[in-house]
Amino acid sequence: MNSCTPLCSQPLASLPAFPLLQSPGIFLPSILQQRRRHNPRHPPAAPMLSTESFAGARALGEESLQMWDLNKRLEAYLARVKFLEEENEVLRAEIQSAKGSPAGDSWRVKYEEELRALRDALDHAFREKCTAELARDNLYEEVQQVKSRCQKEQAAREEAKKQLNLSRKELEEERRAQIWLKERAVQLEKEVEALLEVHEEEKAGLDQEIASFSQSLESFRCAPVAFQPVEVEDYSKRLSEIWKGAVETYKTEVSQLEGSLCQAKENLWKAVEDNQQSQLQLQHLEKDLAGLKVRKEMLEESLARQWQEQRGEAEKFQLAMEALEQEKQSLRVQIAQVLEDRQQLMHLKMSLSLEVTRAFSWQRFLGAIGRCEQEPGGLLARGLQPPGQERIRVPRGTTDCCKKLSVTFFLLKYTKESLSPAHSPPRSRAGLWLQPGRASSLRDAESTGNFGIGCTRGRNFPLSV
Repeated sequence: MNSCTPLCSQPLASLPAFPLLQSPGIFLPSILQQRRRHNPRHPPAAPMLSTESFAGARALGEESLQMWDLNKRLEAYLARVKFLEEENEVLRAEIQSAKGSPAGDSWRVKYEEELRALRDALDHAFREKCTAELARDNLYEEVQQVKSRCQKEQAAREEAKKQLNLSRKELEEERRAQIWLKERAVQLEKEVEALLEVHEEEKAGLDQEIASFSQSLESFRCAPVAFQPVEVEDYSKRLSEIWKGAVETYKTEVSQLEGSLCQAKENLWKAVEDNQQSQLQLQHLEKDLAGLKVRKEMLEESLARQWQEQRGEAEKFQLAMEALEQEKQSLRVQIAQVLEDRQQLMHLKMSLSLEVTRAFSWQRFLGAIGRCEQEPGGLLARGLQPPGQERIRVPRGTTDCCKKLSVTFFLLKYTKESLSPAHSPPRSRAGLWLQPGRASSLRDAESTGNFGIGCTRGRNFPLSV
């Protein structure tokens, strides 16, 4: 791998282009010669006369191909890095220019306002979401209650259906039992009729036998045969016993048939009564089912009505919330406007107070100079100076300046009184009295409404307008 270092250290443009053979991975001997020409530390390649030299050349060709690919990738990477550095420089210059330009502040203010508006909108949406979730929870609870009621009604309805099905089954069983009893009664009646017919036939046969026996007896009487009386009595006893047994059997059979007929009639009456009771129960169940259906319809109507009312109330609450939010926003705007106006008034008041104090200082100074100048025996008229003070030189035109300052002071005072009438002191006439020593500061002057100036004689000087 010693041949890798020169290729990496050389510039990308000076690297040779290696031609490939038609079979991949195999290079011509000229490739190795060019590579060694570019790398003089390696001796010239020996002629390839064996398979070992050919395999080494192939390995070197593959290695040089890999290094060429790596150099291409490195070149692309360096170009990309250079392009990104240039873009970073351009962006850094734009950021510096944006920071230095005054338009950046306006953009920042604009973006901050937009961000504030978006935050307000987000808060409003969050409140609406909370109200909607609260309404949704309330509606969900009400829907759950209605569902529970519907489930109870459905359970009651299913129970009623089960009872109705059981009653219908019992009714069918009673009907089948009634039909079976009717068939059994008809069958018993047929059996009774058959037994009666058999009895009549047997009775007729016995009557015929008796008649034939009586005829035979008469014939025996006409032509008596030599019978023994013991045999006749024996025959008569046997005949009477047979007759009695037949009558008893017929009586028992008739009594059994009558008992079974009575029992069948009783069962039939019971089946009829059970059928009537089942019909009454079926009618009651049908009435209950109709009442449950009516109740279900009423509950569904009341549920739909309550749903509509709740939707209307939710819409009303939503509208009320929106109106309250709008009112809140308008109140915020009004409060901000009022605070801004108040701040402007405070600034105006402070500026007027400063102007008033400045005007009063000049008015006091110039008024004192004018009064002292007008006095005939004053210190300034005599050209003297008070002890401990320097001589004051009064310039010309002092009176006109005093008049202008008095008018300016009056206008400023009138503006201040119009702005804050609650702090204006009561006045007896159109004028302001200047008293010495009463207003030591601007706050005292504003609270009392009196402003004083110093004078040599200590008099009160009214400033008339």
